Amino acid sequence: MLNGDQREMYRVEVKESMFCFSVTKLLFEYWCSLFTNQEFLNSFLAIRREEGDSLVTFFVDLPVITYPNYLHKHLDRKALLLCVKKISLLLEIFNWHFPKEVEFNNQDERRFSGLFISEDPQLVLIETSYIPERQWHACPIEVGYDDHICELLTKTFTKNTKILLCEEAAFTLYYSLSTERKRDFEKAKKEFEKYRGESMDFVVRVREMGVPQFIVPGNCACLGENPDSFKSDRGMSSHNLDTPLAQLTMLTAVVSFWNDVLRPLYASHKEHEGVNLL
Repeated sequence: MLNGDQREMYRVEVKESMFCFSVTKLLFEYWCSLFTNQEFLNSFLAIRREEGDSLVTFFVDLPVITYPNYLHKHLDRKALLLCVKKISLLLEIFNWHFPKEVEFNNQDERRFSGLFISEDPQLVLIETSYIPERQWHACPIEVGYDDHICELLTKTFTKNTKILLCEEAAFTLYYSLSTERKRDFEKAKKEFEKYRGESMDFVVRVREMGVPQFIVPGNCACLGENPDSFKSDRGMSSHNLDTPLAQLTMLTAVVSFWNDVLRPLYASHKEHEGVNLL
C-alpha cells in the first residue's frame, strides 16, 4: 500500500468522544474543486470540520452513552453506522483522490509540498468500508504500513510485546459506546485492569519479527498478518469485523498504535540518526 517514499498526507486521532482527521488546507481546496458529483461533494462537506490557516480537521462525533445512571440509554446503532459511513468516505478521499502528479511522479513532489502535512513519511494508511449486503465481515478495515517503520518494528520488537496503552484506548471506547450504567463500566474497568485485555478480547501486541496484531470483542474480530506476508506487502486486512461497534473499536486500537507507538518510534530514530529517513 505504501512505497516507502510517500510523505505525510493525513493524520488521524481519537480525542475524547470523536475521531479527528487532518489534512492540509491546500489539499482540502483541491478536493472541493475536483469533485463534480454534487451529492458526493455535499456528503464530504457535511462532515463537521474546522479550517485553520494551514490545516483542515474533520470531526466524527461518537454516540457515547452519558451518565448518571438514571438516564436510560442504549447503544445507538444508527448513529454508529453513520460514523462508519463518514469515516469510510473521508478515508476513501484521503487514500484515492490524491493529485496524480504526486502519486506517480515523485520527482515533482517538491512542487506540491503544500499538499503534505510534513516531510515525515505517511507511517500508516487506513481504509475502512461498510458493506450492507453482508451479514458477516460487513465493516472491514485494511491497514498499510510504511517500509521504514516496518524495519524499525522488526529491529525493536524481538519478542511478543503487549501494548497496554492501546488496549486501554480500545477498551474505553468500546464500553463508552455500549455500557448503559456507570457501575457496569466501572466493573468492566476493574476486570480489565486486573486481567488486562486478553481475557476480555482486547489485544494489541507486536509479535516477534515486528508484526502488529489487534483483537477486539466480537466473533474472532481481529486484524493482523503472518510474518512472511507482512514482510512482502506491509499490509493487513481484518477478519470478522461484523458491526460498526467492532470497526470503531478496532480503528481506535490502530490509531492509538499509530500515534502512541509508531510516531515516537520514528521520531526517536530520526533524532538519533539526525536525518529524515526519506
